[in-house]
Order: sequence, then structure tokens, then C-alpha cells
Amino acid sequence: MIELLVLLTPLAVLAASLCVIYIIRFLDVVEREPKRMIGLALLAGAGATIPAIFIQNSLSTGLQAGGMAVELSEAWNLIMIAPISEELVKGFGLLILVFVFRSKFDSLTDFLVYACAVGIGFEFVENILYQWSALSAEQDKLASWIDEFNNRTLASAGGHAFFSIWLGFACWIPFKSKDKKLAALIMPAILISIGLHLINNLSAFLASLGPPDQTLPINRIGVTLGVVSNHLNLALFIAVIGFAILRDLRFLSDYGIWVQAKLMREATLNTSALQRLQSLLNPLNHLLAGSSWSWHFCRDASEGSSSRSDYRAFASLALAAARRSQSDTSENLARSELVARGCALVSTSSS
Repeated sequence: MIELLVLLTPLAVLAASLCVIYIIRFLDVVEREPKRMIGLALLAGAGATIPAIFIQNSLSTGLQAGGMAVELSEAWNLIMIAPISEELVKGFGLLILVFVFRSKFDSLTDFLVYACAVGIGFEFVENILYQWSALSAEQDKLASWIDEFNNRTLASAGGHAFFSIWLGFACWIPFKSKDKKLAALIMPAILISIGLHLINNLSAFLASLGPPDQTLPINRIGVTLGVVSNHLNLALFIAVIGFAILRDLRFLSDYGIWVQAKLMREATLNTSALQRLQSLLNPLNHLLAGSSWSWHFCRDASEGSSSRSDYRAFASLALAAARRSQSDTSENLARSELVARGCALVSTSSS
């Protein structure tokens, strides 16, 4: 039985992790990120566990060598060292992705999605280690494994994504944002990531204090703090991902206005082209076009004959044009070319 659980652990944890990253990727309405890049981000997060473990073990050993009690050093490691080291190494992994695949990071949403993927990759390895550790229980190993799976792998699924999404926001500012005032938000974003992680670990530590067969006031404080932490993580996650999605939709709308204006100037905006343009500007259609199953089963046939590739192409042109909307003359010329390609796409799909 134990050998079977050892083999099943990676599969069980992988199923939970893939469900979380699928949902987060699905939220990317305008231009969904390719699975290959998501996979690389997951690998970056998984690889980040190695330096994180090394840092934590080294610092914990150093504290004990300096005279700190083992119990105190372990508590300090859980509450302070782990949140700081883990968020920093995940941020470093994200930075490597940005430098290597710079062209794949178009909008704020891209940075957030890939940051979440890095977090999920880290969480995947961490949960496997915790699940295997549960099998070393002295008594009922199966019950211990199930409790760990329920309380951590399932109940806390996506926790690292909620922390790491703020690392994506911090990375986006220096690489893509044109507002220099936002540079002041880089450090607060990193501190939010670390702070949310710290509160989560502190709540778990307080809830575990005392004999396992007794419930102390400090345990109740830990449980309450854990509930507050979960709601805070989710609320902040919805806020930042919602802001990024609305920002992308604004870019899509602006691009549609530019395309419509050009078609009107060229006197080629007939009824059919207008209907296709309206279809290509519909956020719901972009959401459905992101997956083959949603496209085939959920889309409204009255929206026209535009293919999934049309929506992907239109979204890519919109985000590319948005990057050039506040640039110099040469970049504005490039934006005009992107608008012309959008006009051709609308005209072609309407023929």
C-alpha cells in the first residue's frame, strides 16, 4: 500500500495543479498563452524549489549552529525564511523566462499568468514532498496521507499562485509599463507576495501549536488567521487579474475603433464587414475561442463564420498595436500597418 501511494502521489498532486493552472489560463480572455510556454513556466517553478530548499536548510542550520533552539529555528524558518526565500527564487525563475522569451510577454495579463504558472510549478514539487512526508507517520500512514492531501494539496490548491501573481505585476512594470511612476510599486508588489505567504505560514504554525488532542486559544487564532488569509489572497487575486483583463479588453476595443475608422475612410465598411468586426470585438467570443471544446459547444452560431484563428490573430494585432499607441512616429507607422492588417482580416472574413 505504501509503495502504491508513493507512486500515486505525483499523479494526484499533478491533477490538482493542472486544474488550477487550467482555470487561471482560461481567464486570459483576449490572448490565451500557448501551452508550451505554460509548461516552461511550470518547469521554472518546479526548478525553483531546489535553491529554495538549499537556502532554507543552510539558514536553519546556521541559526542552530549559532545557538538557537531547534524548535525556534524551525518556527523562524517556516514563518520568515520560507516566505522570503521562496518568493524571491520564484521571482528569479520568472525573470529568466522574461529574458529568454521576451517576445511572448505582451501584456500585464501575460506576466500574471506566467507568474501563477511558476507558482503552481513550485507548489507541485512542494506538495509531493509533503505528501511523501506524510507516509512517514508512525501510525496510520494512509490516514495521514489522505489528511495531507485534503488539507494541503486540495484545500490550499493555487496558494502559491495567489502569492506569485504579485511577482508578475512587479516584473511587468520595468519591462512593459510606460508609466515611470509605477516604478515605485515594484517593491510593494514583492512585499505583498512575501507578506501573503508569511501570513499563510504564520496561521498554519499557530494552528499547529499545543498537543494534537487539545484545542487551545492560540490554535483558534491560527485557524481564524488562516480563513482571513485565504479570503485576502482570493480578493487580491481577483482584483489584480480583473484589472489586467479589463486592460486587455480596453486595448481590444481601441483597436476595433481604429480598424472601423480606417474602413470608413476607405469606404469599405459594409454591413457584412461591420458584423464581422462586432463579432471579433466580442469578449465572450474570444473567451470561447481559447479552447476547442468551448468553441464547439458554447459559441453562438449567429456570431458569424470567423474561425478560432481569426480571433487569435485579431487579439494579437490588438495587443501589438496597443504597445505602439504612445510611441514615436516610426512606431505609430508600425501601428498603422497593424491596423491595416486588422482591416484585411475583417474584410477577408466577411467575404
